[in-house]
Amino acid sequence: MKFHTCLLLGLILIQQIFATLGCEDEFQLPNCICQPQRTDYTEIKNIKCPNFDIEINMHSNSIKFTCINNTRFTDFKDYINFHKYYRTDFKMEKVYLINCNINRTMNLRKVNRLNIEEADYLQLTIRSENKNLTLSKFNKLRELEKLYELIISSSGNVTIQQKTLDDIPTLRLIQIKNNRNVNLEKLSNENVVGLFIHKNKNLNLSSNSLTGLTNLEQLRIVNNNLTSLPDNFLLNINYLQILDLSDNMLTQLSEKSFQQLRSLKQIYLHNNQIEQISPNFFNNYTNLMFINFENNNLTSLPDGLFSDSKKLNYINFSHNKLTQLSEMIFGVLENVRKIYLRYNQITKISRDFFRNWKKVNLIDLQHNNLTSLPYDLFTGLDNLQSISLNNNFLMHLTDKSFGVLGNMRTITFWNNKITTVSKDLFRDWKNLSFIDFGHNCLETLPENLFTDLNDIKMLDLKNNLLRTPGEGKNYDVNRYSQCL
Repeated sequence: MKFHTCLLLGLILIQQIFATLGCEDEFQLPNCICQPQRTDYTEIKNIKCPNFDIEINMHSNSIKFTCINNTRFTDFKDYINFHKYYRTDFKMEKVYLINCNINRTMNLRKVNRLNIEEADYLQLTIRSENKNLTLSKFNKLRELEKLYELIISSSGNVTIQQKTLDDIPTLRLIQIKNNRNVNLEKLSNENVVGLFIHKNKNLNLSSNSLTGLTNLEQLRIVNNNLTSLPDNFLLNINYLQILDLSDNMLTQLSEKSFQQLRSLKQIYLHNNQIEQISPNFFNNYTNLMFINFENNNLTSLPDGLFSDSKKLNYINFSHNKLTQLSEMIFGVLENVRKIYLRYNQITKISRDFFRNWKKVNLIDLQHNNLTSLPYDLFTGLDNLQSISLNNNFLMHLTDKSFGVLGNMRTITFWNNKITTVSKDLFRDWKNLSFIDFGHNCLETLPENLFTDLNDIKMLDLKNNLLRTPGEGKNYDVNRYSQCL
């Protein structure tokens, strides 16, 4: 009887201690005091402890640990029973470890104790706020249940050692972003399909860094200050479909860095400093559909560069320093829909450059140095809907350069030196609705120039030297402009 009485008094005393410290029943009593915080959002529960803060977000199915004073994750994971704060339909899908002391030997499988068994997948984010971070096989990431995505961000020197990611059966995506220095010894996991390496100040890649990701489908290494790529760094990645190396400092491309990418469909290399491309760079790229080389330093393209890429439908070489275009560069590309060549220094285009581009619907040649267009340049492009020739030095426009373009919707010649226009230029262009002749040197227009244009919606003739308006609808003529 006395024993039961003492036990009861002991329990009452413990409850009083909890009340004195401000803790609630669901908290176990370690060396710290944790208190729920008031919040205006019923979907968010905040818990504050001396060495860490916790945020449980019911809306995003996430829990965020923010460590104070370099606390280790294993120092607090047993202290709190979080389950009482979960709604019955809550699924733990995202775990954030922020500013926590995680070393290469810490066992991270204890994240499993955060009640993630009901989740469809787990996204784990490790953010160390400029502290150094090394991950190894001893972290036992492979034992994290349902780990689908691993994110490493905002840390100092990040090293991922060999075998760190081996044998994680559920891992599909990896993000490494906003770190100071990143060293990838060798990533190996046949289940990973997406790797995103973004905005790291320095990235150390070797020939073996990625070769263990044999089933990778999407690789984006963006804005990492890369100046070169190691030979064979994509070897054995035979299923890659999207490659993004934009916003770096690459100066040249060699086929040795891009071997055996026969499944590749999209390649992004814009915003680099590429000066030349190897003639064999795209050999055997038979599935390539999309290329973007915008904003580089290319002065020429080698003949036959895309001879194997018959499925290409989008081409962008804008903002380079190209001067001439030969039909030998692209060959016959019957599937191209759009080509962007604006903001170059092009003075000459081969007469047969677009020959047999039967599906092309947009050609952008604005901001170049063209003074004339060869005969038949656009002839036969029956699906063409838009041509942009603004900001060139064209003087004469003849129908022999264009032919009959029955599906044309928009054509712009703004800011050239045009003085004459062929009377048959727009013959049978029955769908044309937008024409811009603004800022040219036109003094007269041929009679009946716009006769066949039944769908015209906008005709801009302002800032020319026209004395009498031509035939047309809804145009604005400034008789007092000067030809510049």
